[in-house]
Amino acid sequence: MATQRKIPANTLRPSVLLLAIFFSGCDNVTVEEVNISQNLDFALFSTQINPIFDQNINGKTCTAVGCHNVNGGSGGALRLNPGLIPSTTVDCSAQMIANFISTSTFVNKNDPEGSKLIQEPLDGSSALTGTHSGGDLFSISTAPADPYTKIINWIRSPVAVGADLSTLCPGS
Repeated sequence: MATQRKIPANTLRPSVLLLAIFFSGCDNVTVEEVNISQNLDFALFSTQINPIFDQNINGKTCTAVGCHNVNGGSGGALRLNPGLIPSTTVDCSAQMIANFISTSTFVNKNDPEGSKLIQEPLDGSSALTGTHSGGDLFSISTAPADPYTKIINWIRSPVAVGADLSTLCPGS
């Protein structure tokens, strides 16, 4: 008859020991405060940022049918209505508001340069979810007319009084 060996009550079982080792290696998590009170400037978006999406950049446009076009693009979650007429006045059309909302979801207000809106099409940048199928469209630049600079400045800029979506387009 085989003898049974008693395990002392204070001895850790291997599964408990593995769990203890696993959790002891975890780092503390740091939670970064997100500035949700800062709105993005809708007036600036309507007059200066949205036109970038229809602009020919290295032979491509963001709103092309095969890219981010709301009517048949294959470019992920960023969906844009094409052909909105650039203007110096704010466009409160449903299409412009939809473009603003879609674009805003790819903005990181705490780290403008880290925004997916900039990182995906940035020359030499490793995209967050793989490569940008549309290629490298933006270069880091300080030239005021360059798309990269315009978009970064839009994300960084505090909203001028009365320039947010709810004030400019009541009922939106």
